[in-house]
Amino acid sequence: MGQINPEMNVINTLIMAVVLIAQGVPGSGRAGAIEGRLLSADGKPADGVLVAAVPGAPAPVPSRPDSEIHGIAVTDASGHYRLESLDPGRYRIVAGLLNWLTYYPGVQDGGKSTTIEVTDGSLKTGADFTLQNPVGVRVSGRVTRSNARVTLPQFATLNNSPGNGAFEQLQVRVASDGSFEFFKVPPGTYQARINPEVIGSPPLQITVVDKDVGGIEFLVPSLTTVRGSVIVDDGSPMPRMSLSFVGSGGTVGAMVSRDGSFSVKVPEGDKRIVVSGIPGVYSLKSIALGSTDLIREPLKVGESDIQDVVITLSGPPPGMWFKVKGRVVRPTPNPGPIPTRVMLSGSSMPDLDVTLAADGSFEFPKVLPGTYRAQVLPSNDRQNPVTVNVVRDIDGLEIVMPRQIEVSGRTVVDLDGPMASRFSIQATSLSGNSVNAVAGNGTFRMILPEGTYRFTTRGFPAGYSIRSMNSGSVDLLTEPLNAIGTAPIPEIVVTVGVSTPPPWKKVSGRVIAFPGSSLPAGIRVALDGEFGNLAVNANPDGSYEFSRILPGGYRFSISPPLQIPSTVLTVGDKDVTGFDIQLPLQVELSGRVRIEGEAILPPLSLLISHVNGAVSYGSRKIEVRPPGAFSTLVTEGEYRITIDGLPQGYILKSMTSGSVDLMQTPLKIMASTPSEIVVTISGPSAVR
Repeated sequence: MGQINPEMNVINTLIMAVVLIAQGVPGSGRAGAIEGRLLSADGKPADGVLVAAVPGAPAPVPSRPDSEIHGIAVTDASGHYRLESLDPGRYRIVAGLLNWLTYYPGVQDGGKSTTIEVTDGSLKTGADFTLQNPVGVRVSGRVTRSNARVTLPQFATLNNSPGNGAFEQLQVRVASDGSFEFFKVPPGTYQARINPEVIGSPPLQITVVDKDVGGIEFLVPSLTTVRGSVIVDDGSPMPRMSLSFVGSGGTVGAMVSRDGSFSVKVPEGDKRIVVSGIPGVYSLKSIALGSTDLIREPLKVGESDIQDVVITLSGPPPGMWFKVKGRVVRPTPNPGPIPTRVMLSGSSMPDLDVTLAADGSFEFPKVLPGTYRAQVLPSNDRQNPVTVNVVRDIDGLEIVMPRQIEVSGRTVVDLDGPMASRFSIQATSLSGNSVNAVAGNGTFRMILPEGTYRFTTRGFPAGYSIRSMNSGSVDLLTEPLNAIGTAPIPEIVVTVGVSTPPPWKKVSGRVIAFPGSSLPAGIRVALDGEFGNLAVNANPDGSYEFSRILPGGYRFSISPPLQIPSTVLTVGDKDVTGFDIQLPLQVELSGRVRIEGEAILPPLSLLISHVNGAVSYGSRKIEVRPPGAFSTLVTEGEYRITIDGLPQGYILKSMTSGSVDLMQTPLKIMASTPSEIVVTISGPSAVR
């Protein structure tokens, strides 16, 4: 039987996408089809709505159809749909958005729906019905700029508020006049944002029910850069602090670097500079811009950038500093990381670190009173930081790194066949600390802190069992391993047994070309699953066979990469035969990149994404080859094309396919080859 799961996370976005699942032997009859026409609640044709077939009686009606879908289609402009490749049986037809579903013949309760029987090779027509719920509404608004210097954001987004399950994020491009528009937005509560986010333009909460939502307004303020520095009058180390600029447009925080410098963009207007969180032994002495006292007066932020704001702190009184000296002790041999520095972490000062001397000694010359954690860098995940209470000079602090023991091993299977490549081995110390390693075909390695360990395994698939686990003469199934001292640990050998008959199954089928097309040469079929990654070459007629596949879930793919539905195969307790994949129509999409000015073509790639209403999904990259050409194969549908990683100094001027402006409108791919895509970019020499 064919089952469908989401290609992307459509369970959290739309209702479904195409994933074909086979469990055991599929139906032996010829596939049938169901077709009909879908109308929206206002009686108009429902365009671009997903329709699916789910099992009918005697199977129970699923509350969420995404786990039991046997066919899928998208309605055209007239509302027509056709569900194909249906095995003989009874089906319910469902359409709409998850949690807002309508079942044929036009009911919301799946238990009151009417089933349609598909017989061997039959076509059932006239499955017409009307949606009882909205398929989403229009949400629109505008981004306005405080002045012409401000750059409009590229995108507007709708994000779920906590608790909604219909979408994670919707994104549309902001037009050149600042307008934006989402289509087919399902009911729910959303955070509307502009992207990139802009200081002074916070997100807005909107609620979508069953009517269009308009009038969303974002104001993008003009931002001015304010730079400055924090100094300590007596040269003492820079303490931790918080720095913020407060005004009518809100509060903007600034990050103070370890050398005291800061740079922040703030909206225009009067701003009060607030310094907080400095340790009690420090104090704020002054904030100044030239001769202006910014403690008494606000900072006036206009169009021009502001330089040299100086914040001066008074350092601790004499006698408040202490020295901390010590050394790091590292047992040898030790396979763990070799330390190069020591770090002191406290609440009042930024992390302090010093370089270790060749003999492992270190010294912190100026440390404020307080409690700190001392640890070596790079850190060891089994190292416990040393707590240091500084109330006086400290000499002789020792940081002892735990001895670590390397344990290696390998796995063997006592019957020729595939091995569960991802079962795990766990070593647990007498104190309860555990270290895990993934084992399977080949070798594994563990780094254990010195101690005594018991070993266990888990994650074997059905039909496999552990026969023995030995390290030299130690039977690790019954005895602990003493990983103590400098003597090497004998290799651990894990022997795995296989049941009779063995658990693996055969999987076979065909890759079928689109009608009127031929299969490309050199097709290779791959299964990627929890028990390994396997691949075989398809025969010239498209047939293939995997002779030994362990039961479990696998993702099916084809190389060279072809556009096929995201397909999942579930192997159960029987051989899987007839697992056929028909390739959809592949349309060549090609284009070129033009560079204005004298700049050279930078390394570029395009991102192409499927579009369904307000949702973009299934993104993939198209590499641009010198001198600017690119091409790929795509299936029919709508696509959004964007530039990925345009270098600084380059500007995207236009992207067109014939008369279609691809910066504003998705590209519709039909059976015929679309017009060449022309991407125009201005280089650094053309930027003014």
